This record gives sequence, C-alpha cells and structure tokens, in this order.
Amino acid sequence: SAASDVYKRQLEEASAALAVATEHDLPDRTARASLQLLRLVGDRKRSFDEAQRWGALARAAASRLPGYARLHSQLAWVEGTVAWRAGAFDRARAQLEHALALTKAQDESWDDQNAQLAGIATELGMVLDRMGKSEAAQAQVERALAIRRTLFGPRHPAVADALGDLAVGGLR
Repeated sequence: SAASDVYKRQLEEASAALAVATEHDLPDRTARASLQLLRLVGDRKRSFDEAQRWGALARAAASRLPGYARLHSQLAWVEGTVAWRAGAFDRARAQLEHALALTKAQDESWDDQNAQLAGIATELGMVLDRMGKSEAAQAQVERALAIRRTLFGPRHPAVADALGDLAVGGLR
C-alpha cells in the first residue's frame, strides 16, 4: 500500500541519517534520527520493544546535549506517546508531565512553545482519562483548547480537533 511505502521510505531515511550521524559523532543529529525512529516504530508500527531501544539511543545522545531543551521536551513527548499507545499509562503520564515542564521552561517564541504545550496537554489529557482521572483529564484538554483558540482563533481546524477531543473522550 502507499502508506506502507511511505513508512518504509521514512524508516530508511531515518536509519541512513542515524548511520551518518553516529559515524561522524554528531550527538544532536543522532538524537534527532533516533527520535524519528522511536516515533516511527513506536507510534506508527506499534513495535514497542524496538521503540524502547531507539528511545534509549536518543536519550543517550541527548544526554550529551544539556542545552537542547526543545529536543529533550520532544523526546519526552514522543516517549510519552509511545508509552500511551503501549498501554503503559503511568509511564506515559510521567513522560508527558516531564515534557510539559521542559516545554514551559524553554526560551522560544510564544507561538511555537504554546503549540507544543497544546499537543502535549491533549495527549496527557487522554492518558489521564484512560487512567480514570476525568477531572484532571478535562483540565488538560481544556488547557489545550484555550491555547489553540489563542493561537489560531475560534474557527481553526486545530480548535475543532480540541473540541472533538473533549467530545470523543467524554471529557465534557
């Protein structure tokens, strides 16, 4: 299928990027390529054991880059997403809360930082909902909705997605 071909191409490209990055001892590129592989195999392929190996490599590379706050927050976010998909809700919650804290601490443009906060808050809300913590879940998804309304206005597709998350998740 076309989706399978795209996945294979993305996997090949990320693997090639990782090979070059490790050959030249480039920890930032190693971390980013490993992060992409983590996302691909964990979130798309749902191969959670393999995803954990890519996550470990990404964490090892990222540990050499203490000043890369965005990379660290993205890594925590993707690891939280993969843990959620694997049904490891406690781990997902911890990773997503960590991603939120790292993202809040970044010195980046307001829009970029808040768009990331909205995405993480949405996923954290879904995890909390699955854990039976409805009030906390609703607060996170409403937070994401408020951020998206501020960033994009009330009639943007991202706002519609957030409203859908509230409705589908039974969070409202």
